[in-house]
Amino acid sequence: MLRLNSWLLTQDGFRGRVRVLERPPAAGTLGASLDAVMVAVSSGLTSSAAFGALIAWLKTRPGKLTMRVKKPDGTEIEIEAEGLRGLSAAQLAAYVESIQATASSDPTS
Repeated sequence: MLRLNSWLLTQDGFRGRVRVLERPPAAGTLGASLDAVMVAVSSGLTSSAAFGALIAWLKTRPGKLTMRVKKPDGTEIEIEAEGLRGLSAAQLAAYVESIQATASSDPTS
């Protein structure tokens, strides 16, 4: 999570919109644990741009990763990523588009 946070802070449009959420330290531990990275999405930073940046970061990570994205209405989507390094730009764009469609869909319908 710290690497994702650091990377997002270098991306245009994310400065001032990213913050780390820490869980209070458990009894007997030396410090808080990183719980999440929160990105504020607004008219200046669309959810499509945020998902695109997330997938671009996931593409640099080896192995299989699972990320949970919590929308403002409280619904969550889970993104599992494996083998993204080999995707072409067009395949990556299609992947981002499918995640955006999932995130935009109404879970009650």
